[in-house]
Amino acid sequence: MKKVLCASLAVLLAAGCSSSGSGSAANETKSEDAYYVFTTDVQTLDWQMSNRATDAEITQNCVDALTQTNSYNNYVGALAESWDTNDDKTEWTFHLRDANWVTNTGEVYAPVTADDFVTTLQHLADFNGSNLWIAASFVEGLSDYVDGNISFDKVGVEAVDDKTVKFTLTAPTPFFNTIVANNAFWPINREFLESKGDGCKLGDPDPANCGYGVATDPSSILYNGAYIIDELVSKSSQKLH
Repeated sequence: MKKVLCASLAVLLAAGCSSSGSGSAANETKSEDAYYVFTTDVQTLDWQMSNRATDAEITQNCVDALTQTNSYNNYVGALAESWDTNDDKTEWTFHLRDANWVTNTGEVYAPVTADDFVTTLQHLADFNGSNLWIAASFVEGLSDYVDGNISFDKVGVEAVDDKTVKFTLTAPTPFFNTIVANNAFWPINREFLESKGDGCKLGDPDPANCGYGVATDPSSILYNGAYIIDELVSKSSQKLH
């Protein structure tokens, strides 16, 4: 889905653009095409490893979450076309729409599946992602996995089938459909992640030898969102199409 951000098709961004006007961008509109001045370069394209506005302003254009906010600030489906819960809101099941992962050249890599949401929570935990604490507060067993007390298959996330992902929570959470919009839950394709170096292997991480999400390399991530990164030139330009 299109994000509510200033980037338009084939526009050269002179900044990471933010719908909220917050963060480190100068947010000075240069024309109707929304050119902006940016003050710092992107540090990572791995959306789970950063809470910096200048990173998120780019990556949130590149990937869809299960849910997102609309122009009225209501949470609606993005990759999830529907969801349901048990009576006490401790189990949430999301049903995925059809979507594909593509490379930075636009080539279809694989369909988006429920396993991408299992993968993302293990990656978040293994690599100590910036919002790990958020996911660990809600998803049953995630803290125990981080502490080494259980294996990941005991964590409360399950790919029921390719189109259905189920979360089991630590407590009743009637607003969990809003929590999954956070970057802690944005999907990652397992095969692509682990192809980026021996250090990317889930269960045995070595960030120094993992080439996933490199800030200067648009080919180091996959895309399922509105835009694809063309280039990120330090202190010069950020271009998406």
